[in-house]
Amino acid sequence: MTTHFSPTHADVERYRRLRAATDKLGTDIVRHIPERAYDDIGEALGIPHDGVVVLGNKDVSGIMADCCLHDWYDENELNVVQRYAETHPAQPGTDQHFVFNALLDAKYRVLKVRSLVPGAGAHCEDIMYNENLFVMDVGMSLNPVAGWVLATRTIPLGDYWMAGGNGLPITSPDIMENARLQFRKRAGPGSDLYPEDLSLAIVRACLEAGAVKQVIHQMVTPKRREPRHITRRNRHRV
Repeated sequence: MTTHFSPTHADVERYRRLRAATDKLGTDIVRHIPERAYDDIGEALGIPHDGVVVLGNKDVSGIMADCCLHDWYDENELNVVQRYAETHPAQPGTDQHFVFNALLDAKYRVLKVRSLVPGAGAHCEDIMYNENLFVMDVGMSLNPVAGWVLATRTIPLGDYWMAGGNGLPITSPDIMENARLQFRKRAGPGSDLYPEDLSLAIVRACLEAGAVKQVIHQMVTPKRREPRHITRRNRHRV
């Protein structure tokens, strides 16, 4: 099962331009991650050691950063990207403005790669949300075969999506079962669970399974001190 999208050379060039803008913007936003976000996310991912967040290598650092940007919320129920967007508005019509809004709609997915388009990306099935999508990622397209499963953040770019951060391979059904157990563990009497809770559970299960040793270069990850009662979160546009 594949999507109907067929990438053109112009699509790939647009992706490269927006990828560069996203990487630059991401570098700027990472500098605004609060220390408590690292503490909270590290705890959620099982990374702290004797009270200190131990990152180990650059791949884990990238995973930590991605979760901090998207999955940690402050007392005003804003994640780091939303906080940054409110204080650093981008000029409408620019790549930065487009990328800002795309980042606000980023979605963590578990993707089964159905078919490859060399030099462009891959047709994928999101096995969590039962969606088909095309992920523009030149590195992903260079894999010798399809069929593998990857947990990764995705960023919408119109007719297709772009992977962001460090993708984590799902090499066994046990990883997703562990993630579901982690997800349910975070639920308590009267607690609310959100998509970021599931994202963090998947990342933690992948890390515990040693997936970072097989990491496919693409993307980045955070904790909450205790379950919170949260009303419906609104998307914040730039």
